[in-house]
Amino acid sequence: MSLQNAAPAVLAAYARCFGRPHCPQCRNMLLAPEVAEFAGEGRVHHTWLCDDCGHEFSTAVDFGDLDT
Repeated sequence: MSLQNAAPAVLAAYARCFGRPHCPQCRNMLLAPEVAEFAGEGRVHHTWLCDDCGHEFSTAVDFGDLDT
C-alpha cells in the first residue's frame, strides 16, 4: 500500500474520532464537549451543549475499532 492510498483512511479515522460536530438543531459548529467520559474498552462518551440554541446531545467514539 502506498502512502497516497493510506492517507484518506487516516484522515477519515481522525475526522471520526476528533472532528467537531454540528448542533443537530441549529447546525452551529461546536468546539469542545461539556463532558467527556471514558466508558471502558476504548469507548469515550461526549456530552455537547450548543452555545447558540442550548440543545444538548451525546456522541460516542470507539477507539477500539481503529484499523489504521
